[in-house]
Amino acid sequence: MNISTDISAGNASGFNWKKGVAAIIIVAMVIAVYEIFGAVFHSQERLLSIAAPAGTIYAEIASTSDQQELGLGNRASLPADHGMLFVFPHPGDYGFWMKDMHFDLDMVWISSNKKVVAVSHDVPVDSYPAVFYPPLAVSYVLEINADAASRFGIATDTQLAF
Repeated sequence: MNISTDISAGNASGFNWKKGVAAIIIVAMVIAVYEIFGAVFHSQERLLSIAAPAGTIYAEIASTSDQQELGLGNRASLPADHGMLFVFPHPGDYGFWMKDMHFDLDMVWISSNKKVVAVSHDVPVDSYPAVFYPPLAVSYVLEINADAASRFGIATDTQLAF
């Protein structure tokens, strides 16, 4: 290393400023991409595959009271093969509403042995503040796009696997 050359170039430490700035820009770009797409990657990690007679539904899990209260509210849409599975600690008569919803839903009421006890078809967004209940105690509720239950072959007594 020729110190006199580095000093005359204004770089007494030997640090390459161009490479340093480029590294900072690359790190900033990686952080920006993560911030933009990170929620998508994380939500996909939490998807549960639910095997139905006519296909697979990829469901987000709502197991905390905060997740369950929000549900699918405030979303513009839901992919055709996606849904949200509400998981409860014990069978019960859990009520559901369409607060802050922007698309109609099918609500699939599921027992602890993962058998469908009923389906509420085409529940409209304008039904809020009405509350929908299962006919029997359930451990799970699957919310999917309106008409998706029929497309996936889901009806009363359908056995699901997840």
